[in-house]
Amino acid sequence: MKKIALATFLLTVLLFSCKVGSRAPAARASEAATAERNNQMTVTGIADHAKMGAIVVAEDGNVYYIEGKQNWDKEGYYKKKIRVTGTMLTRTTRAEELVNDKGEYSQGGEGESKFIKMSNCELVK
Repeated sequence: MKKIALATFLLTVLLFSCKVGSRAPAARASEAATAERNNQMTVTGIADHAKMGAIVVAEDGNVYYIEGKQNWDKEGYYKKKIRVTGTMLTRTTRAEELVNDKGEYSQGGEGESKFIKMSNCELVK
């Protein structure tokens, strides 16, 4: 009987700590990725910059973030038509509270974002 009570207590503590820990501060909002699928693909579009880093705005209007890349300045691709090949990562983020326990505000975000882990990039003429 004591083992069951102890197991119930530990399970309750574990579940409570997971619930409290799910309220990530603004600085860790990007860690809220809950789903990720990997696919090899090629995207043709215009190289641009966004708040989260370098992007490609595809011909069909979809936006693809380039994994680990802040901008296109070094390569001179900015605002030019490019073709990017790599692995597509689709991440779904859950809603976060916009104010943390310290009263700090976060921009927040919810939904699906497409990233490309780039293996090749070239200018399109």
